[in-house]
Amino acid sequence: MPQSLRRARLSQPTLFHPHPHPTRPPFQTLPHDIQHKTIRLVARLLRLHADQRRVADAAREAGHE
Repeated sequence: MPQSLRRARLSQPTLFHPHPHPTRPPFQTLPHDIQHKTIRLVARLLRLHADQRRVADAAREAGHE
């Protein structure tokens, strides 16, 4: 019988190790004004992303007609 051509499985080194301790404070412990600004920024980024998706979808649909 022919010998198997399978190679022995080698372990891969881990390239990225997680931080041993969280370096970010919990969101609830941030000052109120920072929480408010963060929420506004995330909302703004989400709206921008949604607008860009709508434009891309409309352009794609226009190209298929």
